[in-house]
Amino acid sequence: MEAGGDCTISIPADFQVPVETIPKLVHEWEQGAAIVCAVKQGSKENVLMWKVRQLFYYIYKKLSGGIHVIHNFTGSGLYDKKFINMLKELNDPLPSLMQVIATHGWNIKEVPYMEHKRKSGKTKNGFADLVNIAVMRITNVSTVIPRMITFFGVFIALCSMFLTLFYITLKLLLGTGFSSGLLPILLGVFFMGSVQLIFLGMLGEYIMKINIRLMNRPLVIEEERINFKDDKENDNEHQCRIQIWK
Repeated sequence: MEAGGDCTISIPADFQVPVETIPKLVHEWEQGAAIVCAVKQGSKENVLMWKVRQLFYYIYKKLSGGIHVIHNFTGSGLYDKKFINMLKELNDPLPSLMQVIATHGWNIKEVPYMEHKRKSGKTKNGFADLVNIAVMRITNVSTVIPRMITFFGVFIALCSMFLTLFYITLKLLLGTGFSSGLLPILLGVFFMGSVQLIFLGMLGEYIMKINIRLMNRPLVIEEERINFKDDKENDNEHQCRIQIWK
């Protein structure tokens, strides 16, 4: 964040990302890419942990609401100065690079690499820390979860209403010969639970909208402004304005 150059290269100091990747990142940046992501095409780490990571990316993509998810991207890569400046202006104490990169229309390139084993030391990110990061990333971007809760509540409510009508019909037809047992109580419990789920889902939707507004993210990323003036223009002056964005 404090780098002052034309671009910033971020790689871990444990050499799991090979240094041979750096010239490739710079080459893509010189070709016009604003962000060059170092993407793992494989890893020499524990096979089980690799499978768990792939499962996370699959779930993240399903819950991301349609944004482009870069698989096996952990933040290593090259970032143009424009992106770093925008990142500084975000009102987000815990920015997720995966989300910021995917939702602002930057010119992105990917450079694959094979992740090496850690040569020395141990990672300070335990399983609990990784779970915390995963939950934070999903909750930062996903509106699918509260929507699923709302739809599930509506589904349970409709089922409860249908079973209630079915129960009343049987009771009217069979009279005292129909033994219902605890069915009316269970139907009432399910219906009230479904109402609570609906309101929880709606509350989640409102919280996500508040979260989006508080982040104060730009609507578009402007590459160039042509024939725009910062000062107040004369009302009688007719000019052609062209705005180019991504």
